[in-house]
Amino acid sequence: MAAPLIAESPLSVECKLTLELPLGDYRLLIGEIVEIQADEQAVDADGTMDVRQFDPLVYLGGIRQYWSLGDKQADAYKDGLSLEK
Repeated sequence: MAAPLIAESPLSVECKLTLELPLGDYRLLIGEIVEIQADEQAVDADGTMDVRQFDPLVYLGGIRQYWSLGDKQADAYKDGLSLEK
């Protein structure tokens, strides 16, 4: 599939819908990432995404607001493991 790209966007993520679950008035969509295209400025020397370089926009549907991401707060999973009993 050739997903359309926005020239000014530093990051494009193409997904394939794998599961759709009805949840009352809403639907939970679960997808598989099939391709990622990133501008060179969005990637650090190790090839890792550096969100500080492009500050992605996030839409929070429940409250109908757009937010940009702030600073990293923690490493997923690794930091959470220290809380397990």
